[in-house]
This record gives sequence, structure tokens and C-alpha cells, in this order.
Amino acid sequence: AGKTQEVLVSNVLLGAHGRSIYEFEKSTWQDWGRPLLEEYRSLAARGYTRLNLLGSSTGGTLILYYLLSGEFGTSPVPEHVVLVDPFLASVDKLFYLTPLARLFIRNMPYLRFSREERKHWYVNRPASTLLELYKLVRIYKKLLSQKILLKEPCRLCIYKSRGDKTASGKGPELAQKKIREYDGHKPRPATEESGKHVFIRGQGREKWSGE
Repeated sequence: AGKTQEVLVSNVLLGAHGRSIYEFEKSTWQDWGRPLLEEYRSLAARGYTRLNLLGSSTGGTLILYYLLSGEFGTSPVPEHVVLVDPFLASVDKLFYLTPLARLFIRNMPYLRFSREERKHWYVNRPASTLLELYKLVRIYKKLLSQKILLKEPCRLCIYKSRGDKTASGKGPELAQKKIREYDGHKPRPATEESGKHVFIRGQGREKWSGE
């Protein structure tokens, strides 16, 4: 009590995101995740030993994939990994037809933005990027064809919006079935009463505290 501990935060922008729609269109999921790996390895090389990760949506998908595949390495192992509405499965079943649909459709509109959000986000998603997201989700599911034990001291918690119309709860459910923490415990689930995808994101939203 009375003792404070300094926390340093590194905010990583996914590769090819927020730069130009043309760069985004030609990017791969490996391009998106490269800055995550580079920043983690850079911090480890500088001697930081207590590293924690927080990711949302596709960022959460990438973090979980790198964690399960061992890409973050073992020196150090992330202490806490917190994911908010990670895109591990889609609510929209048409997403799984992306390999076929992209042969006929170049851009796919995303209509769930508020009027204010449309000023800051891509409204039309290139079909090529949806295909990359589809590939990443497929690889994640393949990883979980067998049970995985996280290395000590890693703890995993997945926060899920109950009314999320983008990322399905089936993805976190699979994670809870197949992943075990180093002491055998299941990842800690947490459900939020919200109808939004990435319920913690408030910037650009007209109303974001709940519904």
C-alpha cells in the first residue's frame, strides 16, 4: 500500500493500417503483424523482462497466433495477455466465402460504422484484405487442432462483447477448450454487456459506453 509502480506503454500500429487504402489492399496478414513482433523483440533486447500484451479485433488475433505459435519467444514470456473482442470467428457466415467472393468483388462495404466513425475508418474493405484475415483465422483454428499449454508465467484473458455483430463468441470458446495456462487452468473468460465490436474503443463514436 502506498507504493506505486511505473508502467510504460508502447502503442503499436499494425502494418499497412492507417496509411493508405492502396497499401492496405496489397498487404498480407504477416505485414500486419510484423510491427508487433518487432516491438516485442526490441523491448526484450533492451532488457525489459515483464512484458504484457493488450490487443483488440485483428490485433488480438495476431497476438494470440504469435503466442500459441511461439513467435514471441521464451525470453521473456509475456506475463499477461489480454484480448478484447479478438476476431477469431465471424458472425457473418459470408466471411467464409471470401476466397470465392473476392474473384468477383474487389471491395466489400462495412456498414456498421456510426456517422462520426466514417470520418476516420475505411468504409469499403478491399476483398484482398478480407482474404488475408480469412487465412489468419484458418491458421489459428489449425493451431488449436490439439491442446496447447502456455509457458509460465503467462496468463490469458479474453474479453468478449455479448452483442458483438462482427466477431463471434465461438472463437474464444474454442480457445477456452483447447488452451491451458502453465498450471492447468483455463484462460479466464469475461463477457461485457455491449453490442459493439471492440467495446473499449471510444474515439470517433457518438455513443460508446454500452449499446
